[in-house]
Amino acid sequence: MTNTTRTLALKLRACIKAAFLAGVVLLAPASALAQTVTTYATGANNPFKLSFDRSGRLYVAEPAFDRVFSVPVGGGSATLIGISTPGTGQGGIIGPDDALYVPNENGEVYRYAPGATTADASAYATGFAGRLYALAFDDVGRLYGATYDTATIYRTPSGGGAASSVCTLPTGTFTIVISTAGNPLAVSESDARIYQCAGSTVSTFGVLPDGNNYALTKDAEGNIYSGLFSGANAGEIYRFPPNGGASTLVARVQGASIYSLAFKNADLYAGDFNTSTVLRIANVAPPPAPAPVPTMTEWAMILFAMMLAGGAALHLQRRRQFA
Repeated sequence: MTNTTRTLALKLRACIKAAFLAGVVLLAPASALAQTVTTYATGANNPFKLSFDRSGRLYVAEPAFDRVFSVPVGGGSATLIGISTPGTGQGGIIGPDDALYVPNENGEVYRYAPGATTADASAYATGFAGRLYALAFDDVGRLYGATYDTATIYRTPSGGGAASSVCTLPTGTFTIVISTAGNPLAVSESDARIYQCAGSTVSTFGVLPDGNNYALTKDAEGNIYSGLFSGANAGEIYRFPPNGGASTLVARVQGASIYSLAFKNADLYAGDFNTSTVLRIANVAPPPAPAPVPTMTEWAMILFAMMLAGGAALHLQRRRQFA
């Protein structure tokens, strides 16, 4: 077999494999919901914020009570962490350094070193000008925070310090995430919209069916998820593409009020206000994109390669016979 026919044969095998895989993927129902819902954690009242540390331990924060709980790796009963944030904490998240960051009602953020129950001596960030509930870090370590009273999103330099205003939202928010484009996204508490700040410009990133909304998170591919706390669609969770647009219903938890969301691997974790439990919803992340089906031109190349390979094999066989 010549180098040319060998290359074409390898391409033939790759294309046939791609076509087979694409056919298998198409057999799966496109509208199937992730319905495998189990209780992951109990014992944490009002699960307002969810975040995982590097070891896989889940942290659950309550609003306005300055209380944070930790859940063992793999789930179970939550244990109260005895913290006391200056100025009264409003929740908190695990940061990229595995430390706990807790905002307060005075527009400050305090850092708790990994495993510590006492905050650092001075505030990690200041200048947020109002009650602070929503926190998120971007990929370069800048901390974003949204104040509910002024509906303003602020940002600190990497490593903390004084925050400066980024944009002002139409309504107040309790949670934000940073998109793959590096823009802060905030779910409105009252008008069923997710807003995006690109510089100081605010636009609608996505629209939810209805209800009051507190939950927002992002998966490893940059897809955005939000769950409904109240209204006719309470308990439903929707996914938006990384750049915004139309939503897809990915899970429906009957009787739940979705208070918080977090991703770990392909699984989505939801804090249910009604039962004060954290639910694990398995395999919510979308599957990898199917392999492309060969085009007509590629099919022609496949057939041509098969003819060349067959001719080459016949030619070699005849040479052996007459050698």
